[in-house]
Amino acid sequence: MGDEPIFDNSISSLAENIKKDYDNVVTNRGSSIEGQDIKFPDNLGSESHSEFIRFEIYKQHKFDRTEDAEDETLRVIYLPIPNSLSTNYGVSYSQDLGTIGYGVAKGVDYMSAKMNDVSASDAVYSIGGGVLNLLAQGITSGGAVAGTIASGLASLVGKSSALSFIGGGAVGEAGKGAMLSAGIARNPHMAQIFENVNFRTHNFSYKLTPKNVKESEILRDLIKYFKVAMHPNYFLANHFFDYPLQFDIDVMHGNGNKKNDFMFNIGPSVLTSMSANYTPDGPHFHDLNGRKAPLSVEISLSFTELKIVTQQEILDYNY
Repeated sequence: MGDEPIFDNSISSLAENIKKDYDNVVTNRGSSIEGQDIKFPDNLGSESHSEFIRFEIYKQHKFDRTEDAEDETLRVIYLPIPNSLSTNYGVSYSQDLGTIGYGVAKGVDYMSAKMNDVSASDAVYSIGGGVLNLLAQGITSGGAVAGTIASGLASLVGKSSALSFIGGGAVGEAGKGAMLSAGIARNPHMAQIFENVNFRTHNFSYKLTPKNVKESEILRDLIKYFKVAMHPNYFLANHFFDYPLQFDIDVMHGNGNKKNDFMFNIGPSVLTSMSANYTPDGPHFHDLNGRKAPLSVEISLSFTELKIVTQQEILDYNY
């Protein structure tokens, strides 16, 4: 045997197979639903149904609607505008110490450390001296209330604890009682701290009733396409998932498929929840030459956008 690594060929072969498998997945992504546009009802876009929703299913997983993806469209589904069509906006804040609160806390830490060097005999106030009197004295004389309380509580709960109680630390029972009796409370200097922007979600609910065999078949197919686009595929011997397909959703009007600029825009989205009720009015079916098609189907679709909304998206793209 020579000194050549025995795994080189195996690793190289594995890497090559992985690349081939992934390239094949990307090439064939969404091929099962690629085809002509479909619409329900069949006369959608006519004068009697001039407003509608356009659901474009894309092959690639893009996070920016400004990217040109027209050549990546697999299929377009047109449905009426539902009775309820709304958008939502949300941002997250957390409640925490503000700038002043942090400054106070730091100052108290320093003062507490210094007071640890002070002997017990320096704590001249005791419970017999009357903590409430000290509180009153500090308030009425315009003196530093915090300093008065801290000094008065030094002999009750410990010098550093007293200061911690003023600056934001735990309040001892004696301290709570003193403040309650005096009718005052510590100002925690809280602030709302901005954290992030919530992803928008958009929901579409329909009750679709086909009028003929053609519309029954269209309804069957469009439900299948939504389900397929929502879910991933296996690859690499079922060890990985390929990303599901994504949607571009627009509110349209007229035969020329114009976007309605009085409405809102929806960014690139993924279908995150879907339900289909095939018997909303009971188990009633059309007889289509021996096949049984539901009289109507209720479907609910919930989409989540792939990028957050900022001021720029609102101003430039009417999010």
